Amino acid sequence: MPQRRKVFNEEVSFWYLVIIVGFSLAYYSFGHLPLLPDAFVFSLTSFHGRGFFPGLGNETSLHNPLVVLAAIEAMVGLFIEISFIATFTQRFFGK
Repeated sequence: MPQRRKVFNEEVSFWYLVIIVGFSLAYYSFGHLPLLPDAFVFSLTSFHGRGFFPGLGNETSLHNPLVVLAAIEAMVGLFIEISFIATFTQRFFGK
């Protein structure tokens, strides 16, 4: 019986969740956002590089800790998304 290929990458998914939860806690701690749903939603949008800052009002200067954390999370998110797409493509096409 042929072995079934695994398309889903558990390692990338694990690190995705770790980054989302970790940055949610950082936004909660440093940005004084409520953990759920504000810090979690802010983390999701920052991770995927959407580049908007909901609920910050007039605090969108580049020296705001939330803006700095969001930029760092966007860079980490970019590398995780690239690795996920690369592994998915390789496994999907069997290479």
